Amino acid sequence: MKRSWKVASLALLAVVLTLGVGSRELGHGIHVTPERIEVRGLDGNIVLVYNLVVPEDVDLTVDSGGFFHPFNTPSGVEVTGLRPEDHLYHRGIFMGWIEMRGEKAADFWGWGEYAPTEDRVIRSSVPQTSAVGGEFRLTAENQWVAEDEVMVQERMDAVVREK
Repeated sequence: MKRSWKVASLALLAVVLTLGVGSRELGHGIHVTPERIEVRGLDGNIVLVYNLVVPEDVDLTVDSGGFFHPFNTPSGVEVTGLRPEDHLYHRGIFMGWIEMRGEKAADFWGWGEYAPTEDRVIRSSVPQTSAVGGEFRLTAENQWVAEDEVMVQERMDAVVREK
């Protein structure tokens, strides 16, 4: 029987990813800190991590959390990247815009070509999580802030389940 992890993320648009083939079951290995939410399978291996802030040892072109990395297939293959050499602004699975206009202009993607990145940050709250019957749910509230102005109030819902 083939199985895969299915993640659904609802923010301003819906993203559905079905990745990998394997036989791991989602366990209750959920660890929440002010920096990240880590989900592990029953075998102890990481299924995914939702980062509320950028890890201290990573120098991104933006200082924004609210992204999944690593995201692994059931067989343990990592399919996301964090600041690869050819995409210094990239942070796993994330939502980002290169140009937003309002009272302030902002680039939450990280290029800085079309709008400023300085003092622009996505602030993520410690989300609500639950794990029941092999299913993990996460709801995060993210504020997209340019200097002191909240430009977007985002609610992100994600579900990870064995399929």
